[in-house]
Amino acid sequence: MSENNTSKLKSEQPTLPKTVNKPRISKIPVLLAVLSLSCTGYLAYQSFFGINGFIAQSKLNSQQTQKIAALSTENSRLNQQIKQLNQNQAALQEQVDKTNKTVNNGDMVLYQLNSLISGANQSLLLYHDYASAIKQLNYAKQILISVSDPLLLQLKINLTTDLDNLQAKNNFDGTMLATQLDQLYQNITQLNVAAPIKLQNQQDSQPSSAWQRFIVNIKQSIFGLIKVVKTNPNSAEVLIPENELVVRQHLQLDILSARQALLNQNAALWKSSLDDAYNLTQRFFSDDLARQKELLLIQQLRETALGINQPTLDLTMQALIKAQQLSDGNNKQ
Repeated sequence: MSENNTSKLKSEQPTLPKTVNKPRISKIPVLLAVLSLSCTGYLAYQSFFGINGFIAQSKLNSQQTQKIAALSTENSRLNQQIKQLNQNQAALQEQVDKTNKTVNNGDMVLYQLNSLISGANQSLLLYHDYASAIKQLNYAKQILISVSDPLLLQLKINLTTDLDNLQAKNNFDGTMLATQLDQLYQNITQLNVAAPIKLQNQQDSQPSSAWQRFIVNIKQSIFGLIKVVKTNPNSAEVLIPENELVVRQHLQLDILSARQALLNQNAALWKSSLDDAYNLTQRFFSDDLARQKELLLIQQLRETALGINQPTLDLTMQALIKAQQLSDGNNKQ
């Protein structure tokens, strides 16, 4: 009975609702799955583009290798060219050395020396150009210094001697004389002529007939342009005014002729020009201080003799001819 009561009590007790426990889903596996998928995608991406990059890098490496090979080939070619150029340079240097040795004892040096020395001699004798002669002789001297041929030793000594004499003479004398001639030319305008004397009864002195006038004209043309109406033994001759210009021009021409004679070293023309200038100055111009200075300067120039003690290249020319003869003798042997 007690058991019945117990069961009854149990049955009478209120029944509580049963709670259902839902399964909990963990986030870690999901995160791991997402991470795994991401890694897989990343690896797939990297593998895809990595292969392309590797291919591109391989192509680039191949291109670089080709460029390096081309540069190596070009470098080898350039090295060969440099080597060939060095060989050519060495051959040329050897040829130059041989040529120099040949030239030192050959005809080329003598030919150059002959041209320079002959040109200097021509400048000195024909044109009296000291500067040009000195310049050419200096060139010849440099050639002689650069060679060591015993055949040219005497030529070197003689050329040095003639060159020293020429440099000592130089052009000083010619310049001084030319300056004095210029001074003479300028002083001509300062010379005074004697005042003309008026003739009395000029109408009566004129020839009346045509034949007499013809004879007078013939005499005037024979005796020259200068007309003298009176001669004063103690002074200069008196000129007709229109002939004063003729005398001055004649005197100027004499001075110019003397200057030309100085340039050409023409002693005869120098003497005749100065003598005529002296006579004209003494004859037709007043005896005053200007004429005295002019005559004194002309006389000093007349005492200067051209062509005396002038430097020459005779020693150099003789040594050059001797060197050429010795060289020809050696070539025949």
